[in-house]
Amino acid sequence: MSRQIKKKPVSGKCRIILLTIAVAMFVAGGIWAYLRLPAKTQVEQHTVSSFHVSADSAYVVKLVPNELYPDGFLGEGLLYSSNLTDYIEIQLSADCSASGPAEIAGDYNITAVVEGYQESSGAKRVIYEKRFPLGSGLAIPQEGNVALIETSLSLEPTVYRDYAGMADGLLGNSPAKGFYLLFEGGFTVDSEYGKREEPFSIRLTIPIIQGNALYEITKSEAVSKDNTIIEKAEYKKPAETRDVVILAVWLGCCILYLVFIIFFTRRFHETEQYEADIRKIIRKFGSRMVYLQKLPDFGECKVIPVADMNNLVLIAEEIRRPIYCSLDENEQPEEGIFYVSDGETYYQIQMTPPHTTQVVEEVTKEGMDFTRKG
Repeated sequence: MSRQIKKKPVSGKCRIILLTIAVAMFVAGGIWAYLRLPAKTQVEQHTVSSFHVSADSAYVVKLVPNELYPDGFLGEGLLYSSNLTDYIEIQLSADCSASGPAEIAGDYNITAVVEGYQESSGAKRVIYEKRFPLGSGLAIPQEGNVALIETSLSLEPTVYRDYAGMADGLLGNSPAKGFYLLFEGGFTVDSEYGKREEPFSIRLTIPIIQGNALYEITKSEAVSKDNTIIEKAEYKKPAETRDVVILAVWLGCCILYLVFIIFFTRRFHETEQYEADIRKIIRKFGSRMVYLQKLPDFGECKVIPVADMNNLVLIAEEIRRPIYCSLDENEQPEEGIFYVSDGETYYQIQMTPPHTTQVVEEVTKEGMDFTRKG
């Protein structure tokens, strides 16, 4: 027993459009696959080592022998008399420790700085600056991936006060003065994961006092820094399962669509194409037409053939007459004739239907059996 495959007839132009859409769908799927499916390079960052740097200072003010302060010194955070100050004992320290095996090196410099300046519009404008190097050195490695800096010095404020007085004499003026001790340096941590450097800086500000006044010492906040050594690793991230499924579904739809076009559609036969052309004419020019029950007997009337429907429309517009035709039971113009008449002359276009056979595809168990039926 055979089963017919009824193919949907479409125009050649329509079938080309359908095939173009199918190709576009495959191309879109290919582009999407190219953008989404290849493994992408991802970069991951891992902290493989960390290190800590700290620096601080401490001081005591040593006093000349006096009855007010029998201990002979004053600690931090107090007011001090310039008349009783002998010198300032300063302790400076810094250290660096790493979380894993590493070579740690460090160095430091100690500098006393005297400067004269003037405030102008809220900005500090330096007139002179004198730096006095007081010491330098290297960090000492310790057990447990640690390097340490410890040093001390005695600072006599009168030395720097005298220098500022000398500068005033040379300038013939007495600008504002500043004096501070600068402890600065840095550590280098070298491990199997790379090398990192971390600087530090500590400042103690000591006012230059003219005369026997009280003063206080200001020191900067202690340094405490944590840093890390990061290792970057690249890896290929495969396509997500969701993207693979989406592409598979899309390609499946494309294939089904293409199968439908190839096996379930066909181009018009000549008769079908003729009927489609007639329907197109009626849709386009139907508002200009008058439908007759039957065609008139042209007899010996003057009949002028017209090349095509567009020219017949031009004639109808020129003589202000409708286009006439008579439709048969199949809604086709009788004898394929459309005409316009001014009462004496018939302007006519005749679309002769083709005499062809219709192709019916039948499917049998053995395969496709094409039979022509007249």
